[in-house]
Amino acid sequence: MKHTNLTLIYTLAVGSLFFSCSDDAEDTDNPIPEATVEITAQDVTITMDEVTQIEDGESLELSLASLADYITVEGAEGVEPVFSIKSQSVDGAFAIEGNNLILNNKTILDFETNPEFTAVVTVTVGDESKDLNVTLTLNDVHEATWSIGPIEVGMYENPENNEQLLIVAISNYNPELDGEVTVTLSEQSPANALRMDGKALLVNDASLFDFETNPTITAKFTVTDANGRTQENVITISLIDVAETSWTAENTAFTIDEHPNSGTVIGNIAPALTDSNIVLSYSISQITPDLLVIDTNGDVIVNHGYLMDYETGDKAATVTITDNQGNSQDIFIVVHLNNIQEPQWGFNVTSQGNITVNENLPNGNTLGIFSQYIVDYREGVHGTLSYSLANESVPGALGVTGQGFLQVNDASAFDYETNPTITATLKATDQRGATNSVPVTITLNDLGELTLNDISVFVSSSSSPGDVAFTPSVFLDGVRIANTDLASDYVVTFSDYKINGQNTASSILELNNSGQVTLLNVLGSQDNFTAIMTVTSAQDQNITVSANVLVRF
Repeated sequence: MKHTNLTLIYTLAVGSLFFSCSDDAEDTDNPIPEATVEITAQDVTITMDEVTQIEDGESLELSLASLADYITVEGAEGVEPVFSIKSQSVDGAFAIEGNNLILNNKTILDFETNPEFTAVVTVTVGDESKDLNVTLTLNDVHEATWSIGPIEVGMYENPENNEQLLIVAISNYNPELDGEVTVTLSEQSPANALRMDGKALLVNDASLFDFETNPTITAKFTVTDANGRTQENVITISLIDVAETSWTAENTAFTIDEHPNSGTVIGNIAPALTDSNIVLSYSISQITPDLLVIDTNGDVIVNHGYLMDYETGDKAATVTITDNQGNSQDIFIVVHLNNIQEPQWGFNVTSQGNITVNENLPNGNTLGIFSQYIVDYREGVHGTLSYSLANESVPGALGVTGQGFLQVNDASAFDYETNPTITATLKATDQRGATNSVPVTITLNDLGELTLNDISVFVSSSSSPGDVAFTPSVFLDGVRIANTDLASDYVVTFSDYKINGQNTASSILELNNSGQVTLLNVLGSQDNFTAIMTVTSAQDQNITVSANVLVRF
């Protein structure tokens, strides 16, 4: 900022002094000179960090500057300058105490609310004054948002020395901005029962963990980050009286690599039994539901490996072991996770997305198994994959199963003349939200089209089995198939017989070697029967046609 010095001049009037006892004329030969006062003022510019935390009992006032250091007064020896606030951008922010510029309340030093404060201060010497500008600029300071809550632990008495009870949880903690934290204990009751190792709370003196002597153990814990921010809360440990049983289970810790596959057995917590009549059962309580399960043998099994993430810390649970005589014991288990390189999965597809098939495929026909093209996928890391379709050129033509099988969903869409090509995007999504996709192009082969019209004929009731009922006319791409070719190159079947409208299991018609349809059975006069005639290429079962047949006697 450019500072401008301004010189103010004022006259100190010195009056003539008259004495009543003298009538001498005014002395014009020696006039009293006028005094000249010069005030030079410099603007005040202050830069400081915003205030993010105020300790209990800390003064809210803050001395900012001695204003006398910013002015120079000449020609007024013995006259003290007087400072006053003329205006300010935030009412009540500044005050003057003597020559000092004071901030009244440090709590307003918040960058997000007021990144800059300004004021105009007037300095007065005698009858003259001069204004100087004050600018206070705040630096934005990282404001931590982490927090801790009270800790309540229920555990059985008589643990081991140095047994780890828990890891202190810190919500919204950012190690890059908040730095390394330290955790300290104070006001323990009884004294020295607990100790900290980093963020791990440990048993310091196991002899104090006796239900009959100290059913409850308490302490205060303080967390301090690298920026000096602290929070305090309480730890309450409630001891459970241990009943006398023939078996004893122990708190157990396991160490495994993060993201094991679901179903992985990471250890066993079953206590040793001396009585063969004892049968144990297990139940588990954990912060993350269904993360671990315990089977009837006491095996600790991973249920959802993708949730076993090193970055989210150790996994702990309380297991209640109960025998068939009504005795029970709770133990604490913790799973320490090793950090591993987590693979990034995806599709390894080159031409697999380009599929060529015949037209007229039935619903449910599998076109491709796309789950086999996924690489670097681990169920323990990524969870279960789900599949979906997008960007379908023929909506509803395709479907995909939960196992990644691409299938025909609408057989009518698989018609070469209508849709020679069908395209879509097949997507796979893991349980952590990551998605990969592959384009799919289905190219249809044009197959020959069979044509067979519905048939209605009259047959004499005096006909005999083996007599010709009719000669069918079947066309392939508009060209009539010779009767002998029909008999040799095609399979002709009859189904769904009905005599006078009633279902029957009897077979009445068949195709002979000459390509004619003959009678197997003869009905009475005035009777009739219906059937469905199906013609299928012996070389390609996808080339087929059906028609209704009505025979009257």
